[in-house]
Amino acid sequence: MALEAFDCQFRCPICLDILKDPVSIPCGHTYCMACINDYWDQAESGQFSCPQCRETFSPRPVLRRNTVLAEVVDKLKLSEMVAAPELYLGGVGEVPCDFCPAESKLRAEKSCLVCLASFLFRQQQQETEHGGGKPLRLNQSLQTETGRRCKDADAEGLKCLCANCVVFLLDLFSCRLSLDPDTAHPTLVLLEGPQGAHCGEEPQSYPTHPQRFDSVAQVLCREGQFGGASYWEVEWRGGGWVDIGVTYRGIGRKGGGKPCLLGRNENSWRLRCTHAGYAAWHDNRKTTVAAPPCPRIGVFLERQKGALSFYSVSDTMLLLHTFRCPFSQPLYPAFRLDLDSTLRDLKMPPG
Repeated sequence: MALEAFDCQFRCPICLDILKDPVSIPCGHTYCMACINDYWDQAESGQFSCPQCRETFSPRPVLRRNTVLAEVVDKLKLSEMVAAPELYLGGVGEVPCDFCPAESKLRAEKSCLVCLASFLFRQQQQETEHGGGKPLRLNQSLQTETGRRCKDADAEGLKCLCANCVVFLLDLFSCRLSLDPDTAHPTLVLLEGPQGAHCGEEPQSYPTHPQRFDSVAQVLCREGQFGGASYWEVEWRGGGWVDIGVTYRGIGRKGGGKPCLLGRNENSWRLRCTHAGYAAWHDNRKTTVAAPPCPRIGVFLERQKGALSFYSVSDTMLLLHTFRCPFSQPLYPAFRLDLDSTLRDLKMPPG
């Protein structure tokens, strides 16, 4: 099956499925009609934006089915059913790809999706430059690398994915985030766009805002994760610890009690990173994680599947902890910093 069959124009960026009743919004991006309506139904009053480019619209755009694109998608489904040369036929010892549509299954490699993330992104630019701009494929050398890094085929966080789907998913999942200045505690100095923060002793002269944390050195990201899956990375450094996590929008902002603290209530999840190790927290329950400290952490969120995974990222990627929870609301990346701690480089994996 060609990678073009999985091009983003034929999959909804919210639900990750083949487009159903496709609609194009004013900025040009395309979604399932039901998905974008649900996204806007949860938006703040009068703020209707594109989940990809963040362009805002007012009033709420009227959606009409893109009949031309719908016909293309229907023909694509039919052609893939007829022409796919590598359809999964159930050979001995083989497994089908967990991501391919049911009608066009490919043979899968037992691969850890996020374990491949940094390696593939670092290779992609070189492969593209030497391949005339063609998409990166999982060739034999990459398969060897996969096997070296994922020796335990039953480890938590593994998926059965074909080569084309791995590349497509990595492109689709990576997201760039920015911190929301209106939520930042006064002791947090925002950096780089803002894609970083430092916790100091001197309070900043931030304006009063109902969304601002007033007693805990925490900050949320502007971008909520509404559906599908997302992957991002962040670096931490300094003399203290940092909390890296996600939360529902309704986390408490005023006071320093458990309703406001990441991981100490039912509305948030966090990984505490210290120079001695890690601890995962949710609903005031702690799980100690035995692993060497690493300055770069990757976060992989599959909201619809109820999975939130944290990885240490270096030359290889090590799964630190996975939360399993039926997430009921959009999730916002969130951070808490100890005095003299710094977060930097909040972004997608480097290319």
